[in-house]
Amino acid sequence: MKTIHKFRLQGYHGTQWIDLPLNAKPISAQMQHGALCVWAEVDEVNRLVPHEFFVAGTGQLCPAYGRWRFISTVQDGPFVWHVYISEPE
Repeated sequence: MKTIHKFRLQGYHGTQWIDLPLNAKPISAQMQHGALCVWAEVDEVNRLVPHEFFVAGTGQLCPAYGRWRFISTVQDGPFVWHVYISEPE
């Protein structure tokens, strides 16, 4: 059975890796309590595997399309972040 879990991103620029359960499906990104977070549908029994995320601010370079899927745009005061996840090609 799938549930939705929150995962905190560690930064606001470039690439970062976060362990999520295998086959997790990120569905949203937003600010919560001053932190940039991603919510994903997960199967809790699956083992954790690293997932690659990319965060770009408005006006910054964004990742090339192809292996990257856009998740969400997040507003944080005067800043606007755009969150992507790498998907297998």
